[in-house]
Amino acid sequence: MKKAIISICILLIVPRVASGQSDACPPKDEDALQKLESYLGDEAWKEARQEVGISVPPSEIRVLTDSQDKEVCRKLSDQYGNQTKDRFFFEVGPYYFVIYQGREDSRPTSPTPIFILDKDLEVVHIYL
Repeated sequence: MKKAIISICILLIVPRVASGQSDACPPKDEDALQKLESYLGDEAWKEARQEVGISVPPSEIRVLTDSQDKEVCRKLSDQYGNQTKDRFFFEVGPYYFVIYQGREDSRPTSPTPIFILDKDLEVVHIYL
């Protein structure tokens, strides 16, 4: 049941884009990085992290790159690509994070979902 709800959530919020883009991994985005650093380090997120079992520090954040992570980025792009929002991929310890940011002209009012996945790219948790 949980997987069905997650799948529906992904399909409704994150429409897939056609594959074949030149770069599988998106570039580094400071806003997305700051959001992830906040999630992993801020006291305000402590209870939420504990509920999900996330205990990795912000110092372990690594931006996924084509040179090191092309296959993972391709899979993430196929699953989490979106035409109306920019998405950014990170690895932190045993997790992958997909963070959405609204396009530059819509960032102040757009929600920024965070998807947390395990190394098999199975969803651990979603923050909307």
